Amino acid sequence: MVHNEKHHYYDYDEDDYDEDEGEGEESELFLTGFIENQSIINSYENQSFGDAWIKNEIRNKVEIKYGKDFFYFFMVNNLYLNIDITEPGLNKKYEYSEDTQLSRNLRLSNSNFEINFNELYINYQTEKFRIRAGNQIYGWGTADVINPTSYFNPIDFREFIFKDDDEMKFGVPSVSGMFFGDNCTVEVVFVPVHVPIEISSYNSFWAVENDDALYSVFIENSDGLPVEVKNFGFGFRVSLSYNGADISLSGYHGPDKEPVHLPVGLFVKPNEPVYVRVEPEYHIIDMVGLDFSKTLGSFVVQFEVAFSPNKNGFVRQNLIDTENIKFPFEAGESSYISYATGFNYFIPVNRLFPEHEGDAVFTLEWSQQKYFENDLYPPTFSDIFTLRLEDSFYNSQIKTSLSGIIDVKNSGFLLWPKLEYDFLNGFSIELSYASISGKHEDENELVSLFYYYKDNDIVLWKIKYEY
Repeated sequence: MVHNEKHHYYDYDEDDYDEDEGEGEESELFLTGFIENQSIINSYENQSFGDAWIKNEIRNKVEIKYGKDFFYFFMVNNLYLNIDITEPGLNKKYEYSEDTQLSRNLRLSNSNFEINFNELYINYQTEKFRIRAGNQIYGWGTADVINPTSYFNPIDFREFIFKDDDEMKFGVPSVSGMFFGDNCTVEVVFVPVHVPIEISSYNSFWAVENDDALYSVFIENSDGLPVEVKNFGFGFRVSLSYNGADISLSGYHGPDKEPVHLPVGLFVKPNEPVYVRVEPEYHIIDMVGLDFSKTLGSFVVQFEVAFSPNKNGFVRQNLIDTENIKFPFEAGESSYISYATGFNYFIPVNRLFPEHEGDAVFTLEWSQQKYFENDLYPPTFSDIFTLRLEDSFYNSQIKTSLSGIIDVKNSGFLLWPKLEYDFLNGFSIELSYASISGKHEDENELVSLFYYYKDNDIVLWKIKYEY
């Protein structure tokens, strides 16, 4: 969530469009991509090499655009292979899925292999409108980290937040239309198939666990809501520029991309702690949202908010009185608001150091979510400060960043320094370290997500070749 990887979109530019010229031109093929090796090692002490080595992954990403300016086919394909370099069968800390499965958006995966097509669509456009059909990702919203008005694309939580930006969201099978006015655009979206989020299996490195208590957590995944008319998703977004500001108004009706994770019972495995079994429950939701951004000198300020009259959460129980806890927990409905606000500050470093050639940017964002009903547990990921300082040196061959995420309410944080070197011949290397901390101060309240990963500090490196 706090990455800043480049992702190429072939968006329509009205100024470049010539309908007569487009109809006579020949179809062209554009192909780009990269192959990357990513490795993750857990830095927790007192463990063997095999236990510390979490993932050794080969990723091949291909982007293809074929056709004419007004009518083309576009695909983004990712192929992943997790290679176990420790003793065979020893490292089972990372799996794409427990069993071989084909998801509704054509993602095929098993324990060591995955191929996905998060963008796979046909595009047709004229001077006045654009239509796309197929797997799509919708970049709605202006915030850098958390986008309350990003209604459609579910999040991939199988590595907590340590996936690149272009991997965090699953594409959804959908039809979209964008209509161009003189000073505004209108986009409408129809999603007939619900695609759920994905989380780690209970025995993997990124599983949500609670080793300090008498119980741990087993969270199941879902196949999604049935393909029925009542579960279709619909949305619209009206965007305009006014007085130097970009403003959008949006609305949505359909499956909530954030399920209610309901505790439904207990189960015990030999020589293991008691597990609380948690099932995701999806509900239909209505939302309206507003996003705003404006450049003020060296600052770009951003604000984004979404409101729902019928968001679901799960009803409070006394977690200290374990004898009277009732399973399954119940879901309840409430009005709900989510917002994110912040800025990007482009630091004029060259005023102090004239020889500095890179771009220094400081990003700060505050996000909060709230149920209006007090009998529901508060949202898990709320009251979050995100900070990031980025700079580049040596003709942008060296890129550095320091990111931090602070859970103000539940006393958790993530600190993540990163260093990248670009050889300018297609090859680049990246090294980073992530330190995670969290506390559990109130036994009757839910804890920060960072608390569950407090022993998951990692060293991460990548070797990439772009073609």
